[in-house]
Formats: sequence, structure tokens, C-alpha cells
Amino acid sequence: MTGWRLGWLVGPEHLARGAIKLHPGTSSCPSSLSQHGAIAALTGPQDGAEAMCRAFRERRDYVQSRVEAIPTLSCPVPDGGFYAFLDVQLLDGTSFEVAERLLEEYGVVTVPGEGFGAGGEGSIRVSFASSLEELEEGFDRIERFVRDEGV
Repeated sequence: MTGWRLGWLVGPEHLARGAIKLHPGTSSCPSSLSQHGAIAALTGPQDGAEAMCRAFRERRDYVQSRVEAIPTLSCPVPDGGFYAFLDVQLLDGTSFEVAERLLEEYGVVTVPGEGFGAGGEGSIRVSFASSLEELEEGFDRIERFVRDEGV
């Protein structure tokens, strides 16, 4: 239910208190349609959810194997969600500049790490929410980009 801004938090109390301060600006007042959809998703058949978990695990593993095969790139193994945070520090430029060249010259959409705060600089975020075929094409282009960069 990506983008519906529904969910819950389980964690240490001191972290939960901080999250409560952020909550109103990010997910307050979800629509009744979203709420009913969430109830149906949580109480209805889970076959689709289990199949999607398998598909996302396969995509994550594919992304990880491709990143490991491309010189100069690295990435921690994603342990949730459907994003990978690629370390591109060995490439020329800021994360924004790398993301911009990937988009303009290779047609690959990524998100510059600098958008996630100072700790994100030197990384780009890629999504593996698309099909395996699209991921293959995207990583073929990323591999060409790195090769063409001469790093």
C-alpha cells in the first residue's frame, strides 16, 4: 500500500516518542478509503502478499548480485522495503550529479542520496519495485554508465 501513509511503529519507547512528534506532518488524517483498504489487506487472504514477498526477495537478490558485479559500486543488503542505496563515491561528482547523468545520458531514474541528509551524500537510491526485466535493463545501463565513466 505504498503511498497510502498508513502503518504502525513498534520499537523502544524513546524512539516512539520522537516518531510521535513527526507523525502529524506525514500521515495524519488518512482517508476512510485508505483505512478500509488497510483493514481488507490485513484481514483478507494473504496469498498475494506472500507471492509479493518472494518476488521482492528475488529482485533484491538480483540487484545485490548486479551491484557486486559492477566495479566501484557497493551496497548494503537491503533488509526491508524495496530500495537499494548504492555507494557511488568512487564516481565523479556529487550524488545529485551522478543521478543527473544517469537520467539524462542513460535514461535511468535514481534518487540522489543528498536528499536523505548529509549522511546520504555519495549514494543514490534505486527502487526494485519494477519487474525483473526492467531491473535487468536498468542495471545494464548502470553498468555501461560506470564503464563509460572510466572508473
